[in-house]
This record gives sequence, C-alpha cells and structure tokens, in this order.
Amino acid sequence: MLVQLEDVLSEVEHVCDRVGILRAGRLVTVAQLEDLQHIKAHRVEIEFADDTEVPESAIRSAAGVEDVTVEGRRVSCTVRGSFEPLFDAIRATRVTDLVSTEPSLEEIFLSYYTEAPTRKALPE
Repeated sequence: MLVQLEDVLSEVEHVCDRVGILRAGRLVTVAQLEDLQHIKAHRVEIEFADDTEVPESAIRSAAGVEDVTVEGRRVSCTVRGSFEPLFDAIRATRVTDLVSTEPSLEEIFLSYYTEAPTRKALPE
C-alpha cells in the first residue's frame, strides 16, 4: 500500500505493519512500525489562566518535551512519547486550553532527517 506523506502515523498504523523510508530517492530502510515509535511526536499548545504562573522551567525539563516556546500565557512544545511528564509539569496550574496535533508523516520524517545526528538511527 502506498502511503502519502500527508497521512499521520496513527492512520498508517491501522493499515501497515512495515514502512519503507526513502531519502534522496534511495531506500534508506524498511522498518516495523514499532521501530518508528521513537520518532512519533505531537505538537502541543497550552494556554494558562490569567491567575496561573506559567511553569516554564518544569515544562522545559519534562522528559520527552522539546522545542518549548513561551508567548505570554501560551506554551507550544513538541512531546515525544508519553504525555505523562508534561501533565506532571502542569498539574498544579489552571489550563484554559490544550490542543494536541499529530504531525503528518512528512513533518515527522523531515524533522527526523534534519535534526542533529544525536538522534537514534532507524534500525537497518
């Protein structure tokens, strides 16, 4: 089955058990979906109530939370893996809005391949 890059990983998980990844026109790897779970991420936006201090340092230090941006009472970040560390970081606050979106496969793979080489390589 051909999967479009606009699809999201959760949709692909329902119909595929393996994914081939092409880079620069060459097959980089064929991986089981469970091998790709470490690159699964969600973009999260949180808005805090006016009477709540934004727990920026707790959010920044939460496991799996990356790319934190704070603008006034709004925080944007990327969460890889479990949401539990992020939820622990904001537990004592009043949240007025929380939106989580799963990126498309294209966004996942582009971020994976454009990041510094410290990221774990996909299995061959």
